Amino acid sequence: MSKKKQRTVGFAFTGSFCTYEKIKEVVRQLVKEDNRVIPIFSQTAQTVNCRFGDARDFIIEIQEITGERGIFSIQEAEPIGPKGLLDILVIAPCTGNTMAKLAAGITDTPVLMAAKAHMRNDKPVVLSPATNDALGASLKNIGFLMIIYTAGLQTIPKDVMESAELDGCSGLKKVLKIELPLLMPTVTINLFVSISGAFKSFDIPNAMTGGGPYGSTMPVAMNIYQEAFTKYNLGYGSAKSVILFLTVAAVTLIQLYCTRKKEVEY
Repeated sequence: MSKKKQRTVGFAFTGSFCTYEKIKEVVRQLVKEDNRVIPIFSQTAQTVNCRFGDARDFIIEIQEITGERGIFSIQEAEPIGPKGLLDILVIAPCTGNTMAKLAAGITDTPVLMAAKAHMRNDKPVVLSPATNDALGASLKNIGFLMIIYTAGLQTIPKDVMESAELDGCSGLKKVLKIELPLLMPTVTINLFVSISGAFKSFDIPNAMTGGGPYGSTMPVAMNIYQEAFTKYNLGYGSAKSVILFLTVAAVTLIQLYCTRKKEVEY
């Protein structure tokens, strides 16, 4: 029986630092499956230190996991194409900035040059978008939320605002002491819509990543769907649905309790 050919995987890192711990597990899994993994680092991944860790320590750890020296410059990344160094290139995490530049054909980082050079050989590139599901759900509905806020502002009586101005309340003080408290019922509604939407997030990660790599972008709703309708564990999927319902109900009640206390009548 012939031995399986070892694949060479280019693994490119960009600046979504909060995903690094999960990404390291993916790299370990690839190495464990007898793949040669060559790390590639963007300038941001090389230089930015943050609360999630030190850039130098991260680079050293990745190089230890892979046993390979990383690619750190555009000059080092360019030969990937002519030499056919990679079988597949994975960009994970792939920030929105990287995706936008990739779509526009811009190659001003080692990661983008690696992608351009690799695609010359008609070989696959896998993108793992670095998205925040809750933020994505909120942005998708931002027009709807702004309409509610606008309607809430219009319900604030003009005589209240005029009285506040006559009493010397203006600028930021008027916003914090008058407008915001009177707007709290609207804030309560929008918070409820945003939080419940985040828990129910399904369509965006399903369309963009399918929950991968290795389940790192899989929200709860998608996990329930796959459990019930892909693995056909209907009982287990139903149990997860009940737990999700109770969790959403508990969070909603806490949120309503906290915001209702700050509401004022006029």
